[in-house]
Amino acid sequence: MRQRRRAAKQKSKEHLSSGDTSVKSETVPKQVFNKDNKIVFSKFDFNESSVKKRSKCADVPTGKNYKVLLKQANKKKEKISEVEMLDKEQAQEMTTKEIWKSALLKAEGVKPKDDAELLKKAMKRREQKKKSSERKWQEREKTRTKQMKDRQDKRAKNIAKKKEGRAEKKIQKAKKHGRVSVN
Repeated sequence: MRQRRRAAKQKSKEHLSSGDTSVKSETVPKQVFNKDNKIVFSKFDFNESSVKKRSKCADVPTGKNYKVLLKQANKKKEKISEVEMLDKEQAQEMTTKEIWKSALLKAEGVKPKDDAELLKKAMKRREQKKKSSERKWQEREKTRTKQMKDRQDKRAKNIAKKKEGRAEKKIQKAKKHGRVSVN
């Protein structure tokens, strides 16, 4: 049995290796047909291995940490200004390189966050949102504690009223049976 299995495995391996390898290496796109059996070109099969995922560069300024991004943007500006003092052409070349890099990243679909002014605005906006949410939370807490206090007071009043009512009933009952003298 073992020998037969080995022989079968070997035959299948030989069959695969002797088969048409050109079909394996290139991926043929899956054709999609409509109701009239005509090829539809607007459909894409994204499960293919030929579709490459975009690779982000390590030094691409993206993310949500605006402080770090702002530092990076300011560093780049300082570096360019330092080079500009020594060699204006090189500084111009650096700025054009940065512009091209940014444009290529945008074309890839990556949103580079390297504009210092926009980063400052974003930081300010986030800070304002944080403050307003904090203020709303404090108001919510105030109203909640006030409601709790009101409920507790109401409950205490109701309990006192009930006690008073019980005492009054006892007195009325006692008067009815003649145990307590009526003044």
